[in-house]
Amino acid sequence: MAVKSAPEYNAKFLKLEHRILAEFRLNPAIIQCLGAQITQEDGGPRIYNLIPESEIRVYTRTILEALSCIHSRGYAHCDIKPDNILVFPPSEEAESVGRLKVADFGAAVDLSEQSGGAENSGIRGAVRYMAPEVAVAGRVTTAMDVWALGCTVVEMVTGKRPWKGLEEEDVMARVADGRHPKIPAALSAEGRDFLNECFVVNRLKRATADSLLSHRFVARCYSSTDQ
Repeated sequence: MAVKSAPEYNAKFLKLEHRILAEFRLNPAIIQCLGAQITQEDGGPRIYNLIPESEIRVYTRTILEALSCIHSRGYAHCDIKPDNILVFPPSEEAESVGRLKVADFGAAVDLSEQSGGAENSGIRGAVRYMAPEVAVAGRVTTAMDVWALGCTVVEMVTGKRPWKGLEEEDVMARVADGRHPKIPAALSAEGRDFLNECFVVNRLKRATADSLLSHRFVARCYSSTDQ
């Protein structure tokens, strides 16, 4: 169980997140909210070790399944990154990898309330996982989550945050210019092709979470929620 902490002035954001999470309470790939109490507790351990590609494929598929559900309900998560992906230890001997859940809906946007399913809502999410359309115009759509997933996969492969060594201002400038994090050479050809699908600059041509579930990088593996 994870406890999310927040100062009192952020209580309204926690209430919003609680409401959004209630819509996904039956999805095993999304974190469940067991209460709405505001408290201060030390978080659980963070895992930054290198992950084998076989496990990355499983985790990526699970995140895609979560995003597919989130997007189908009319939301954009807006803050996909490793810090918001919780991995739980295998609960049975037969399980080869930990169970994964998408968490932290504090930045999520209800696109059904926006004109045309997109809106210039300002900068949302972490800069190092930000899509070009967000960096340039603050445009929020489900496509930004797919770009952020690509950045997350890069970090899982390398064990380093995207754009490591650059200041956030420099990252913003590069992303606004249509550049993406370097695709790791150590990744398989299938993985590199998957990332190219995530990193299409034109959000209208970028792959969706639904379409990526059929990509050969993840199509033949099970979700971490299927074990």
